[in-house]
Amino acid sequence: MLDENNARARARAEATIGLADLFTIGIGPSSSHTVGPMRAACAFAEAALDRGTPVSVSCELFGSLALTGRGHATDTAVMLGLAGYRPEAVDPDAVSMIIATIRAEAQLALGGHVPVPFVDGQHLVFRNDRFLPSHPNGMRFVAHYAEGEHWETFYYSIGGGAIVEGGCELPQTNVKLPLPFASGAELLAVAEAQGVSIADIVRANEAAWRDDAETDAFLDSLRAAMSACIDRGCRGEGSCPAGSRCGGARATCTNASSRAAHAAIRPLCSTG
Repeated sequence: MLDENNARARARAEATIGLADLFTIGIGPSSSHTVGPMRAACAFAEAALDRGTPVSVSCELFGSLALTGRGHATDTAVMLGLAGYRPEAVDPDAVSMIIATIRAEAQLALGGHVPVPFVDGQHLVFRNDRFLPSHPNGMRFVAHYAEGEHWETFYYSIGGGAIVEGGCELPQTNVKLPLPFASGAELLAVAEAQGVSIADIVRANEAAWRDDAETDAFLDSLRAAMSACIDRGCRGEGSCPAGSRCGGARATCTNASSRAAHAAIRPLCSTG
C-alpha cells in the first residue's frame, strides 16, 4: 500500500502542466479558496440546470474552506459562481454590488438565468468541524427540484484554481511535451543539451497544447489582467480589503510608480 501511495504521489508531482495551469486569472485573495470554489459553483450551476429547473440550491464547505473561507472570500466566490460568473470574466469592481444585491434580495439567478432563494447561513453552510476524506478543500452542492427530487455532487479545489468533481484524482492528459522536464536541474540540462533558452523550451512545450496564436492571446490576457490589477490598486484609497490600514501607501501611489510596475510585467509576456 505504501508503494502504491508513493507511486500516486509521484504521478501527481509529474503531471504534465502548461502556462494555463500555472497562471490563473480571477478575483482574490486565493486561487484555491476563491477561484477554485467559484469555478466549482459555476460548474455545478450549469450541470444542475442541464438536469432541469431547480427550485433551490445549497452548498456546504468543508475542511480548510470552512475554517478559513470567510477570510478568503470563499462565500463570495460561491455566490458569484452559482450566479453564473466566472473568475476570469467577472468585473472585480462590480463584485461588492452583486453580493450586496444577492443578500438584500435573498435570492440569486442560478447560472445567470433561474431565480432561486439564497440566504447565507441557510443555503451556504461552513462545516467547521468536518473534513472530507479526499481533500481538505471540499464542497458539497445540492440542487432540489419540483416533486421532491434532488441531485448532489462534490467538488474539490486542489490548488491553483483547479477543481475536480467526485473523487480527488487529477485529470489525465495524453499531451506529450517535446522537451519535458520534472525539475529545475532537468530544465537546465535540457537547455544545455539543446542549446536553447528556457523561454525557447517553454514556447516549444506550449505548442503541444495549442498553436502559437492562442498562446500569445493567453499571454496578452495575463498582461492585461496584471495591468488592470495594478491600476485598480493605485486608484484605491482607504483600507485594504483584508481590513488593515494601508490607505497612506495606496493614496501616495503615483503615476510614476504605476508606470514602473507596468514596465516590470511587460517582459514577462513579451513574445519577442
